[in-house]
Amino acid sequence: MRTSFDQYKPGTHKLMRHLDHLRKIRDGQIVAPLHVSVWPTIKCQMRCNVCCCQDEDHGAETSIPWDDYVEAVRVLSVYGTKAIELSGGGEPLLWRDFDKGVELAKENGIAVGLVTNGLELNKTPLYVLEKFSWIRVSVYSMEQIRDIDFKRIPATVSLSYILGHMDDLKNLHEFAVQNNLPVRLAVMQPSIPEDDICAEIAIKHYGEPFFFARKERGIPAGCYMPWIRAAIDWTGHFLPCPSVMLVPGSVGKIADCFRLCHVRDLERWLQNNSPHDMGFRCGFCNCGKEHNDFIHELFSEVGNVEFV
Repeated sequence: MRTSFDQYKPGTHKLMRHLDHLRKIRDGQIVAPLHVSVWPTIKCQMRCNVCCCQDEDHGAETSIPWDDYVEAVRVLSVYGTKAIELSGGGEPLLWRDFDKGVELAKENGIAVGLVTNGLELNKTPLYVLEKFSWIRVSVYSMEQIRDIDFKRIPATVSLSYILGHMDDLKNLHEFAVQNNLPVRLAVMQPSIPEDDICAEIAIKHYGEPFFFARKERGIPAGCYMPWIRAAIDWTGHFLPCPSVMLVPGSVGKIADCFRLCHVRDLERWLQNNSPHDMGFRCGFCNCGKEHNDFIHELFSEVGNVEFV
């Protein structure tokens, strides 16, 4: 039986709940990604050495223009996107249009999640927090999270922590237990198998609510993420997945080859690009080798499918 932690983990156990979407992909129909990570701003109060966009200009005032965001939400809602995750990039709660951006997504029937450093959560109005399905706080230090009033947040809340930059696991575990907060331990990406072992040792030592989402290693058989779990950056560009900043050769920065189109042209791009193998072969598919390999099998010719 699956544990309750599976709700915090991506994977085919969730993908299989969207059979109609999978049929559209298999049949080459026009369809948007199920889940889109929107990075509305590059502004951030912190300078974490594990930031996936550390080589971008975090001091810039750049945020996605409101009209571009409105167009993106319109297209995504029309073509079947189920959820938007506001994350970064920078800190999404610093986006000047944050409150109405959340409202717009909900008005268009799209569920909303949030990945945040948490520093502005106490200032966020309750009527905005109530619109989120889930909120995840990325932890860099205990000082960062001690004063967050987690009890006022009505959404499902969890923490995430990247092993290696903070040795205060004991206090983090005690804090999580006291506040009834699941903590997803992660490793720096791209990673090696030994990093996974370190995470598993920590979980074995401390126990729940620490958990680990192991990612399948190796080059994916194909790349279909623009129709599963894509991203939109603060410049308004549509990206094939939210992990393009982890590709060797361009770690910490978004390479131009991953900017598939601007959101002003997103509807045309979707109409002209039925689901197919994009051809990207990242050595470590951080976003979803499991997803990609599963979709690749959908496009494979198989006889006698009735005999399962």
